[in-house]
Amino acid sequence: MSAETTFPFLRSDVHRTHAMVELAPTFGTAPWTDLERAASSLVAESHGKSNVRWVVDLSPLTQLNSSGMAFLLRLWKDLGLRPGSFALACPSSDVRETIATAGMGKHWTIGESREAVMRTLGLRMEEARSSGMFASPFRSNGNGAAAGTSVTPAVPGASVGPESSAAHATESSPLARREPSALRHELMQILEIAGPAPFVDLLFDRALSLHATDVHFDPHEDGMHLRFRVDGLMHEIAILPMATAVQAISRIKLMAQMDITEKRLAQDGHIPDASKRHHADVRIGTGPTIHGERAVLRLMPDATNFVGLGDLGLTEDQQRRLEKSVTAPSGIMLFVGPVGSGKSTTTYTCLAMLNRPERSVVTIEDPVERRMHGVNQIQTDTRIEFGFAAALRGVLRQDPDVIMVGEIRDAETAHIAVRASMTGVRVLSTLHASDTASAVDVLRQFDIPPMFIADSLNAVVAQRLVRKICGLQRESFTPDAGLGAVLKLSPEAVGATQLVRGIPADVNFFTGYNGRTGIYEVMTMGPGIRDAILANQPSAVVFDLSRQHGMMTLEEAAIQKVLAGVTTIEEMLRVLTV
Repeated sequence: MSAETTFPFLRSDVHRTHAMVELAPTFGTAPWTDLERAASSLVAESHGKSNVRWVVDLSPLTQLNSSGMAFLLRLWKDLGLRPGSFALACPSSDVRETIATAGMGKHWTIGESREAVMRTLGLRMEEARSSGMFASPFRSNGNGAAAGTSVTPAVPGASVGPESSAAHATESSPLARREPSALRHELMQILEIAGPAPFVDLLFDRALSLHATDVHFDPHEDGMHLRFRVDGLMHEIAILPMATAVQAISRIKLMAQMDITEKRLAQDGHIPDASKRHHADVRIGTGPTIHGERAVLRLMPDATNFVGLGDLGLTEDQQRRLEKSVTAPSGIMLFVGPVGSGKSTTTYTCLAMLNRPERSVVTIEDPVERRMHGVNQIQTDTRIEFGFAAALRGVLRQDPDVIMVGEIRDAETAHIAVRASMTGVRVLSTLHASDTASAVDVLRQFDIPPMFIADSLNAVVAQRLVRKICGLQRESFTPDAGLGAVLKLSPEAVGATQLVRGIPADVNFFTGYNGRTGIYEVMTMGPGIRDAILANQPSAVVFDLSRQHGMMTLEEAAIQKVLAGVTTIEEMLRVLTV
């Protein structure tokens, strides 16, 4: 006799001595709450059957996300199996690598096929076939994948723009699903079962899969709060036991070659290529708090993963303007905006366009955020009086073609950068200013003569990052007159307009958003604009002239993305009123 359980994403067949769990291709997109129910059902199904050997066929999966790993951990732990009684068939090397990263290879039997793991467990193929363990609808096409499986948005037919369409594709992939409850269960179980080393490796992997920029270990009275910064906002993932969390921090410090015994002073460290799968570096900062040592990890994907200008959120006209400025033979390009507005990503993307073997490309940074092949990257060090200005003076004696200055922070650096751009060198740098025309005011405050500004400046790019509406949980609605006024719509147009908003759900950290895109303002130098700068006209005049030359403002770019279903009015107001 056997007991059989079927869910839309898996089926099981439990016998007296053996059990088979076979997954459907939809397993990777099944919500964690459904997977929890399935695990509980399988455990109940096996009640009273001792010495059962379990085989879980992962053949349809090419990736194993947090929900999938949490399901396997929950099932294995709750079954209470003796060693060697839990086997996984994993044709995908990526799935096997994830299991190895989590340190579970020593607890589970792993094989590349169902037949291989069954032989390892001592199960006879004839017995399995006679019990119906191979008669599964999930294997109908012979390779473990069913045809015609797809994931659709919650609101079919919702009006979306190109960025949202890309988001649908990204969020449908298993690793991109953001389910904090599954991630919490997975990480806490790995820390308890496998220890700090596999926990840290899996932590890096999962954080990078979710496109987190920071990972925070914050000690408090009730334990160590583990938080991710995703889409610019902090999200609490778990509260870890203090003792094991301290071990994890020590593991991270050891990987970064930091002093693990020193917890009274702030320390900085660096882990190169911390995640093999994602090719990312990690920068670590630690320091004392009243409840213990705190650690902040900044995740920096490798520059080879950068997207092109067309994927940043620029309009077609803005992209053409920017490409023309980047390819200019000399001059300076400035990227402006507040901290966390994506200036570095845009700067690196433009730098990648200029990085060619026939050019000498140099960057001066504090710190070096992303490593780029073929680029000479210099790290400043104020402890030995080697700041931006000193490094820039040295680089100019080395005949560079392109220089990227991480940030213009003072008048000396500004003067050197501007003079360099007037001698045939292409200079890219970031600056703190609210919009494009304000950058001219900042240069004036650094006592750069108007003639030098007018002659050297090629373009100024102002930007912000807005969160994108979740592609999996969204709904459409008709705006009221108040929202129509914010979007500058006529009363007649309001009734005919359909907007989109996200539905808070587990897959988007209960925010309704998933991912970010840029809104841009690109000011290029026309004759009238150069004349206004040369005449020392106010920045408002420069701004108005740029508008007359066709420049789209940040507000107009944001409204365009709201109307296209990419972001929301609330998000537009949040980033433009900061």
